[in-house]
Amino acid sequence: MLPAFLLAIQFAVINGDLLCMYDNYPACYAPLFRRKNGEYCSGAPQTIKCIKEEAFACEVEEYREVLDLESTLQKMCQPGTNLNKMYEKHKTCYFELANKAAVPCYDDLDAARQGYHSTGSIHQDKLELLKLECRYNDPGIICTEEKVKETCGDEALLFYRNFTEPNHELALRTCIENIAASSFGNFWKLLLLHVSTLLLVILMSNINL
Repeated sequence: MLPAFLLAIQFAVINGDLLCMYDNYPACYAPLFRRKNGEYCSGAPQTIKCIKEEAFACEVEEYREVLDLESTLQKMCQPGTNLNKMYEKHKTCYFELANKAAVPCYDDLDAARQGYHSTGSIHQDKLELLKLECRYNDPGIICTEEKVKETCGDEALLFYRNFTEPNHELALRTCIENIAASSFGNFWKLLLLHVSTLLLVILMSNINL
């Protein structure tokens, strides 16, 4: 039987589409923002279910960043947790006021998207649009943090950071993996695949001996 870590290397290299997840999972948050009776957490189970389904479809269900998306929502809506206490205190200001105030923070990204001209390749278009998002992501986050602090205060800013950290980490990993892969022609992924294959061959040879 092959060691689990070698199988993990193989599947980590040849499976898992972070760009697929990055494109599809934001829509999962729609139920969360459609509050019922002033309660956003009423939509959390549906949001978590959707994230799990998208992660499975994109073969990234075991990625730490994806698991963190789910666990953060669970903690936010679980009574007694520190994140839930901050949520209860700041949910109205953050979700209803700060979010609206932060909309202009991504005007530059919206303008860049509108000015983008298709290459004729769906895959290449996705990569090029991702590059735009990666370029404008940090300025957008900084601007949003300023708006949250101005609108709701320091503690609400801490809630925002805790709530959105998994999203930012997923975005960062997606940028690094996909842009690096497109820039280097998948060199590193192929190298890892060859190394893991070589390790498997050596292991099988030792087993046969």
